[in-house]
Amino acid sequence: MTTVTQRVAAAAGALGLAFIAPAAAHALPSTALQTDAALQEMFAVHGNIHYSIDGLGINGDRDGQIQVEKAAGDDIVAAFLMAATEDVSAAPTDLTLNGQTVEFTHSATETASGFNFTNYFADVSALIGDDVANAEAGILDFAVNEGVSNATIEGTALVVIFANDDAPSASFVLNFGTANPLGDTFSLNYDALTAPQTDNLVMSIGSAYSYGSGQGSTMSVNGNDVADKAGHFDDCEDFVSGEEIEDNWTCNDGALITVGGIGDSIANPTLGGDWATTSDDELYSLSPFVTVGDTAVTVTTLNASVDDNIFFAGFYLEDIFVEGAVDVETLRTFTPELAETGLDSTTTGFAAGSGVLALVAAGAVMAVRARRSAK
Repeated sequence: MTTVTQRVAAAAGALGLAFIAPAAAHALPSTALQTDAALQEMFAVHGNIHYSIDGLGINGDRDGQIQVEKAAGDDIVAAFLMAATEDVSAAPTDLTLNGQTVEFTHSATETASGFNFTNYFADVSALIGDDVANAEAGILDFAVNEGVSNATIEGTALVVIFANDDAPSASFVLNFGTANPLGDTFSLNYDALTAPQTDNLVMSIGSAYSYGSGQGSTMSVNGNDVADKAGHFDDCEDFVSGEEIEDNWTCNDGALITVGGIGDSIANPTLGGDWATTSDDELYSLSPFVTVGDTAVTVTTLNASVDDNIFFAGFYLEDIFVEGAVDVETLRTFTPELAETGLDSTTTGFAAGSGVLALVAAGAVMAVRARRSAK
């Protein structure tokens, strides 16, 4: 199966679009590494879409299962894997997904915490695409082996985007990097919202190296408190709900990760409660914090203990069109071979030059503008 990079590159070639390096005004860095930067936009898509997000933390034997939720009518168009690490200064070369080696092409690191949190990003469409496409609808398991860096890889997050004719018209935006634990902000900007654009807006957060109530992060959207204990380790493979310490002794360093996704609820957490009663699963509804006429979603994060690693944010924005984002139908329709494009499929993400995000950059995705989607 061709990667999303190959398909977008081929589509652009077919349409006569030039591949250029990201413009200076674009928020994506010009190299494959960012340091001490907020979460950066990596990918944006619009159309009739469905998405799946899951996280996995592994200790012990290095092996575990990460999941994909596939609905009836789903056609996979893209898949991305992120690895959150503590003091892993080079991309893992033996981490595998579905029995195949993951080639991480982009990384982000921070210096404020002193833990050298470094996170890695890969397009894994080719590694799971055929198996997802051939599977029946439902929850699918894919094997992850973290390799020799298992003890310092806190976990992985898998994001899969589907085209689905029966799904609502929406946009999905994937942000990746390292949020400064001393305080950080990232935003989506758009034209003034009208009803029903405020009705179904969802944000998923990925956080690693968090353990216990004293290590939670606070999070606000448009100046409103959303979470005061974001962060956990409930995507540790051995996690037992209800007992934070006694039954979770294997969920320690090397498996401390939480990602808002499969099995989680968009019901927002109770603020001010103790750790066990906040019900914070890192999946949030943004709808209570936006109103008709708003022109942005601004997310602010802060980790008072300065030892949590917020590495991912995913936004599902129903009935909003993100101008410059990739049309999901383009990804589903254009599937020529890489040889026809002459492009290196690893040149994606932060790196200047060819690839899916160079095309997105040419459309100035970070100057996000929204309008009512056509139904």
